Amino acid sequence: MAQTSAAVQANEWVPAVLTEYEVGRAIWAAEIVARSEKPIAEVGTRSIGPQDALESDLRECLKLVRDSDDVRFWTRPAGETRVRYGFYRERWVLQALDFLDGADLASADRAWISGLLFGYRSDAIQRFIDRSAPRPTGL
Repeated sequence: MAQTSAAVQANEWVPAVLTEYEVGRAIWAAEIVARSEKPIAEVGTRSIGPQDALESDLRECLKLVRDSDDVRFWTRPAGETRVRYGFYRERWVLQALDFLDGADLASADRAWISGLLFGYRSDAIQRFIDRSAPRPTGL
C-alpha cells in the first residue's frame, strides 16, 4: 500500500502543482503568519504553470491551517518563467512588497526594509547587514 501524506488522507485532496514538500512549506508559512507577528511569509518560487492550479493548491493549504481566517495567499512574477508565492495577513504588505520589488535601493536599505517587512528582529537585521557589508582591505 502506497504511503500518502496526512493532508491527502484527511481531505482527499491531491495537489495539482505543488509537491508534498511544497505543501508542507506552504502550511508552515501560513501557520507562521496566522500565529505570529510576521505580516508576510514567502514560501518559494516555482516554474510558471497553470496559475489557477497553484492558487487552488494554496487555498487548500490554508484550509489545513488553524486560525487562518485572516491569512491569504499571494503570487508575484519572478522573471519570465517563475512565480513567487506566499501568505500574508494585512493588505498593506503587498504594496510594500511591490515597492521593494520595483525600488532602486542600496543593498543595506533593501536589507533593513525587507527585514522589517518580513518580521525579523532589529538585531537580526543588523547582523545580516554587518555580514553583507564590504570588508575594508589592508587592515
